[in-house]
Amino acid sequence: MFLIGFGLLFLGLDFMKDALDAVADQIDMTFFAQFGLWAFLLLGLIVTALIQSSSAMIVIILSALNAELIDVYQSFAMIIGANIGTTSTLLLGSIGGTADKKRLAIANVIFNSTAGIVVFLFLKQVVDGVYAFFNMTDPLMELVLLNTLLNLAGILLFMPFLGSFQKFLNRRFKEAEPKGDTLYIKNITTEFPEVALKAIKDELGQVYINVQDFIQHCFAVTNGNKKGSGWKSIFQTAVNINEKYDKIKRLEDELTTFYLQLQEKNLSVLESEQLTSNMIALRSLVYGTKDIKDVSHNIKFIIESEDDLALEILDKLRQFVRLKIEEVHLYVDIDAKHAPSLSQMIDNNEEFYNEMVTFLYQNAKRLSKKGVTVSTITNVIRQTVSAMNHICQAFMRNQITVNSSDLN
Repeated sequence: MFLIGFGLLFLGLDFMKDALDAVADQIDMTFFAQFGLWAFLLLGLIVTALIQSSSAMIVIILSALNAELIDVYQSFAMIIGANIGTTSTLLLGSIGGTADKKRLAIANVIFNSTAGIVVFLFLKQVVDGVYAFFNMTDPLMELVLLNTLLNLAGILLFMPFLGSFQKFLNRRFKEAEPKGDTLYIKNITTEFPEVALKAIKDELGQVYINVQDFIQHCFAVTNGNKKGSGWKSIFQTAVNINEKYDKIKRLEDELTTFYLQLQEKNLSVLESEQLTSNMIALRSLVYGTKDIKDVSHNIKFIIESEDDLALEILDKLRQFVRLKIEEVHLYVDIDAKHAPSLSQMIDNNEEFYNEMVTFLYQNAKRLSKKGVTVSTITNVIRQTVSAMNHICQAFMRNQITVNSSDLN
C-alpha cells in the first residue's frame, strides 16, 4: 500500500507538470513579482491554508518551477509560506481542544514561523550558497534540498532553547487543562481505540507507581532499601496514607469511566479482549492496595503494643514487601537477567505465608496476654501476602507499561 501511494504521488506530480506546461504561457506571475518575494511567501501561506495540504502545495510549486512560471527564489519563498500555512491545520484542530492540543498548535506556529522568517531574511544568500556548495544544476532538486534545509534550520534554531520553550508552553492554556488525577487518558479521546488502549496501558503503569508508593509508605520501605525513621513515624502521617489511598481510588474511577466510554465504540475482538484485560489488571492493583489498607489499623496497633514477637514479624513482613517490589522491578526491566516469573513469585509468596504462620504459632507463647492476638497478626500476614499476589496477577496480562526510570 505504501508503494502504491508513493507511486500515485509521483503520478499526480507528473500530471500536474504536464498540465502546467500546457497552460504556462497563459499564466502571468509578474503581478506578484512586482511586490517582491514577500508576495510569494504570502501566496504560499494563503493557498496552503485554504487547501489544508502543504504536500499538495509543494507539488504545485515544483510544477510551477518546472514550467518556468517562477524562479527558484520565488519558489523557495512559496515553500517557506507553505511551511507556515500548514500550521493552520493544527490551529483549527485545537479549537475547543485540551490544553496540550492548544500548546502543540501554538508550538507548531512558533516553530514554523520563526524558522521560516529567519531563513526568509537570508533567502537569496541561502539559495546561492546551496547552489554553489552542492554545485546543483537542477532547480527542482535544489528546491527539494532547500525544503529539507529549512526544516533542519528550525531544529538547530530551537534545540538550545527546548527547556525554556517547554516552560513557556506549560504556562499557557491552564484553564483548558482537563480535570483529574490521570496523566494520559484525560488528554485523549476515545474516537481512536488503538491510541486509547495504549493510553490505558500507560495509565496503569502510573496506577502501579501509586500503589507501590502506598504499600512502601505503610511498611516503611524507602528508597535505597533502608528503613525509615521508625514505625511510629509512619503512622504519625495517617492522613497522608489516606490521601494516597484516595488518589488510587480516584484513578480507578477515572479509568473505569474511560473504559465505559471506550466500550461504546466499535472495537475489534482483539481490542475488546485487551480492554477487558486492562480492567482486570486495574482491579488486581486496587485489590492489592485494599488488602494493605484493611490492615493498616492492625499494623498501627502492633506498633503501639511494643510486643517483641509482633514487631519481629512485622519487620519480616517489611523485608518481604521490599523483596517482592524488587522482584517486580526486575520483571519490568527488560534488560534485567534472571528475573523470576510471576507464577514463581506467587508460589514463593505462598511458601512465605506458611513459614510466617508456622513461625507465629511456634512462638505464640512470647505474645503478651494483653497485647496483640494471634488472629490479628495472622490477618496482617495473610493480607500482606494477598497484596503481593494481586500485584503479580496484575502484571500477568501484560497490560501495564511502566518506565524503569519511574520505579523507586
